[in-house]
Amino acid sequence: MKSTIISSIENLIEASNTGHLEESEFVLKIRMLLNSMDSKSKISNETMHLAQLMESNMQNFLEPSLKSIKLQSGFPSFDEKYGGLAAGEFVVLGARPGVGKTQFLVNIALQVSLNQPVAFFSCDVSLKILSKRFISAMSGIPIIKINRHELSDDDKEKLSKCTSEFNNHQLFINEGNELTIQALRLKCEEAVREHGVKLIILDNLHYLCKAYNRYSRELELNYVCQELRQIATDLDVCLFASSQLSRSVEYRGGTKVPTLSDLRESGAIEQEADKVLFLYSASYYCINEDEYGHSTENTAELHIAKNSTGKLGMIPLKRDSSISHYHESAPLPNDFSISSNRLSELDDFHF
Repeated sequence: MKSTIISSIENLIEASNTGHLEESEFVLKIRMLLNSMDSKSKISNETMHLAQLMESNMQNFLEPSLKSIKLQSGFPSFDEKYGGLAAGEFVVLGARPGVGKTQFLVNIALQVSLNQPVAFFSCDVSLKILSKRFISAMSGIPIIKINRHELSDDDKEKLSKCTSEFNNHQLFINEGNELTIQALRLKCEEAVREHGVKLIILDNLHYLCKAYNRYSRELELNYVCQELRQIATDLDVCLFASSQLSRSVEYRGGTKVPTLSDLRESGAIEQEADKVLFLYSASYYCINEDEYGHSTENTAELHIAKNSTGKLGMIPLKRDSSISHYHESAPLPNDFSISSNRLSELDDFHF
């Protein structure tokens, strides 16, 4: 193993000296090699028989006291039909800017933190802006009124009640726009050790990539996604991160519903994530009616595009953008339907 590592390092140095490897790419590959060495050093040499392995883990399913902790997301269909947010999973939420990724994550954080500790790392917006979104979501006061300090007496009363309600949430927030992936791991370990955190939210994962040319950035993103998944596994938490989408979705014809290929530098994210979710808003693309003629105002869709533990599908949502709030919506009926008590009339027809 030692000779293999030395050979790998020598090959990287030679490639760098001959100009086949840029300096930033060379540093990144060395970091990835060291990380690989560290991971291999942690692998146990013990081999277990299948029956022994099953016996040691079966109690986790049979003993009520040892059941996995459930994280209630606030979206029942997502929890019940699609597996929700599970310990050890790396989950990614993708959407175009302005569709409401941070807003959705705020909703998740507030809901889960009522029952389980949550760590929220905000790389995309400042803590000052983020705090206003939490206040708006909790109080029901439109965020534009909070920004402009145009609060009525009724609004001020709502804020007073809201302040005490925040004490009911086990939510720990960190401004992470300067974090590296190594620093994030240390912060996550600390949050789990000191607060028993079960859900880690990262908004957004692209800010952990510090490379500045395109080729190295893709390598860095691959490394970052591998580390995020490893953090979820090692700490036995759900790591829920948002991701940017490429602009290609806006330029193509037909449907604008995001697909896995629309993930920015998508290969690594698509490969490493256990679940990939997309937020889609038809009104974002100035589509005012759906295919059945229903208004798309204040509506959105949560698409489950990858799910390693369950099925794929779509959950219709209602979105109140003024107060940073999402909730599930009953599916709208299409225009063509036949009442069940009239199906018998078809018996009078001969085809």
